[in-house]
Amino acid sequence: MSNYINQKELYELFKSWKEEYNKDPNTKIPEAIGKAVILIAYNYAKLYKWSSYTKQWKEDMIGDGIEHCVRYVHNFDPVKYKNPHTYITELCKNAFIQRIKKDKRVNAARYKHFIQQIFDIDMVEHNGLDYNIYLDINNKVHEYENQPYMLKNKKKKKPKEHECLYDIPEENLTESLFIESGDEV
Repeated sequence: MSNYINQKELYELFKSWKEEYNKDPNTKIPEAIGKAVILIAYNYAKLYKWSSYTKQWKEDMIGDGIEHCVRYVHNFDPVKYKNPHTYITELCKNAFIQRIKKDKRVNAARYKHFIQQIFDIDMVEHNGLDYNIYLDINNKVHEYENQPYMLKNKKKKKPKEHECLYDIPEENLTESLFIESGDEV
């Protein structure tokens, strides 16, 4: 799987760099290790688990992965471990997951602001805004706030009940968000 990186050469590079780094912590990361980090980050983004993300998301995650690696690559211990490729891959994985969590948190905050401050029932009645958009946004906020990692930070509180700010009459609800104008319901 890692045939694009020579494990032994990378290990030897880390070993010699860590010897220098232990003497002088201001020692820069060698260019060869930097290239390996970039290759590993780009190839990690090609895994099937990231295939549903857009090119822009992947670029952001790759950038975060490279930054994370540069920040923490000095923690690799060549005496204790023999595989720097795995260490770099784990750093990238953690950075990718942190990016996704951060984006979900930001989007949930935006959605919550829209629901609480901007959305008004008049938007549905007068402007023809589909109420299902409101329900979708409300559900996304609810799902985010009740994710397991969010609940464990709140000392195992019970998930909140799902709340809608408005009771919309049934005639304003459509069956699906993706109904074309000529389709029958």
